[in-house]
Amino acid sequence: EGENDAVEDVGEEKVTLPDTGESKHGMFVPDLLVAHFQMPYEAPNVFKPKDDGEGGEVIFYLKPTQRLLDELTGKIPTSPAARLFLRWCQTCDTDRALRSRFKCMALVRNLKSHKLGWLDPYNGKPVLITESGSARRGTTSEGVKYLEMKSNVHKWAFVAKKGFVSLIPRFREMRIDVGFTVESTEESEMPECMLGAVGMNYIDESGFQTIGAEMQTPVKGAADGPKSGKNTMKN
Repeated sequence: EGENDAVEDVGEEKVTLPDTGESKHGMFVPDLLVAHFQMPYEAPNVFKPKDDGEGGEVIFYLKPTQRLLDELTGKIPTSPAARLFLRWCQTCDTDRALRSRFKCMALVRNLKSHKLGWLDPYNGKPVLITESGSARRGTTSEGVKYLEMKSNVHKWAFVAKKGFVSLIPRFREMRIDVGFTVESTEESEMPECMLGAVGMNYIDESGFQTIGAEMQTPVKGAADGPKSGKNTMKN
């Protein structure tokens, strides 16, 4: 993977970006928040765990709303959620504890029609991106400031990974809403606010573009195997 593999081809001609400038706090505010998920296609093997393999990637590009920009520049009062997000942006690439407060939610709208009763307790439940997560920031050759939050789903705990892979063939028949936020842990950080959300309806992975073998490289440390957490809702 190149340093800007998920963001280098995003420019003004492809997406209209706001001028974020600097916040009133003089802190880093990305033009793009990139949520990057590396998804396995292979069911996990409890005896031979690994954190790479055949799979796909789903990448979300989130840009600041005008309301957030107005809050960060002092035009309107700054909400607790905006202050938390600003703090997260400053140190998520160096502070593991704060980075691990990034969480995603997936809600299958038509779950009942699929007769997947085992999924009911988890449908729409937030998942913290902990051991599988990494963050980096940078600027593309076109001057776009980005902050990328990556989750390697290959590293997820066995049960969570097995459940996810079993659902992939059903995605083409599902209506799925996906959202992201940063978890509030103190009263002063509440209420939480969605960073972004998207509807992913009837996704057919067979139509995805395939990266050629000459561009595929092994993930560093793959031989070490994943570090599975005890809580399957922390991945």
